Amino acid sequence: MYFNVLGTDMIIIHSLQVAKDLMEKRGAIHSGRPGDVMNYYVMGWDWNVRGIGQTEVAQHEVVIVEETQPMLEGLPSVQGDPWDVFQAHVGAVVIRVTYGDSIYKEHGKEMKDLNHETLDLVTWVSTQFWLVNFIPWLRFLPDWLPLSFKKIGNKGLELQKRMHFWPWQQTVDHYKRGIAVPSIALEYLEKDENLDTVRDASGMMYSGTHHQWRNYIPSDLGCSWYR
Repeated sequence: MYFNVLGTDMIIIHSLQVAKDLMEKRGAIHSGRPGDVMNYYVMGWDWNVRGIGQTEVAQHEVVIVEETQPMLEGLPSVQGDPWDVFQAHVGAVVIRVTYGDSIYKEHGKEMKDLNHETLDLVTWVSTQFWLVNFIPWLRFLPDWLPLSFKKIGNKGLELQKRMHFWPWQQTVDHYKRGIAVPSIALEYLEKDENLDTVRDASGMMYSGTHHQWRNYIPSDLGCSWYR
């Protein structure tokens, strides 16, 4: 299925095997293409390509079904743009699966608001002309220079760091307090392995509507919804 959201082309693939082939094999063909300097380096999203295995999300299908069912049932009554309906339920799925229901109950609204604010900024930045995208070394100029890309970039960097680290830190805190519930993050915290990679992959999944369509987790999430 193909559709366009806010100028972004999106494809939903009804096959995990096809998704794996596209992401793992064919994606490497384009690995040398020019990057988005403003988003990736000035705003700090260069960490956001991570994978922790395409089977992880499938273990949490109960949560996916709980959120997907009411979303699909409610779509026929929506008039106009259904983006808000998708965003609300997708956000709930991502937070609950990635960090757990205890995090969602305590910080869900704040996390959704943070995601919306970041998405709005990243979307806007992606539609603008930035000289730094064509002259990459400009990003090394000092922050005190009155350059618009520096001002916007610093705001984006602040939001990016909060999305990257804050939910993970809250999950670690819940784990230490013994109140964390099953999630991808908790599974790896209990194993005490690859924590930096899992932290990054979790943050990538949470921020997953930006530039991370290539990653395993969102691919498997999409396939799980349409099985």
